[in-house]
Amino acid sequence: MLWNEIQTYFRENASVFWGNLISHIELSIAAIGVALILCVPLGIWISRRLTVADYIINGINMFRVVPSLAILALAMPILGVGFAPALLALTVLACPPIIINTYVAFAKLMPVLRKRPRGWA
Repeated sequence: MLWNEIQTYFRENASVFWGNLISHIELSIAAIGVALILCVPLGIWISRRLTVADYIINGINMFRVVPSLAILALAMPILGVGFAPALLALTVLACPPIIINTYVAFAKLMPVLRKRPRGWA
């Protein structure tokens, strides 16, 4: 019974579903793209400046605590409703793991790879 209702709803609203799915995919790709463009260079930069790295990583980690709904609530009066505030919220939430993982890769892993044994080609 419930399954039949789900199928009927999907048949009647398939165009809305596919349109929203495409919008969601575009938003997700845009947010990850912006976060990568901003955070990979920052992660590489802080991996070479270890005195600054702790301050930046701790500052960025504060954004992990803030829920996406709060970011949306703060962005909506300035950016309005729609794609832009959602892009901002998703970008802010994507930044901490990208910066931290880039920092770890370049600060911790690269020295190990440079000292690899000569037999590794």
